[in-house]
Amino acid sequence: MPLKTYTHLHVCVIINGLPCCPPAASRRVDDLFEDLRDGHNLLSLLEVLSGEHLPREKGKMRFHMLQNAQMALDFLRYKKIKLVNIRAEDIVDGNPKLTLGLIWTIILHFQVS
Repeated sequence: MPLKTYTHLHVCVIINGLPCCPPAASRRVDDLFEDLRDGHNLLSLLEVLSGEHLPREKGKMRFHMLQNAQMALDFLRYKKIKLVNIRAEDIVDGNPKLTLGLIWTIILHFQVS
């Protein structure tokens, strides 16, 4: 049930969602853990929710994925969002527990804001 909820929210926000969603942010999410691994969807989600543009690496190598995931985590820390025990490697490796925790933290922060 939680995976379905997280996936649905993520898909709704990025794909269907907000009128402020830039065309570049429209990306398909079928498998939350797999589709967040390269960092692009995570950065797109943060762009839509924050209204800010975030830089990203365009490559497909693990190094580029780690850079994108790290940019997302750094942005969240910059926004004073408390992140506990999550690293870019956890996102790139598709760690379900930590990925769901991260998405939940993002939901709570931006829902309250």
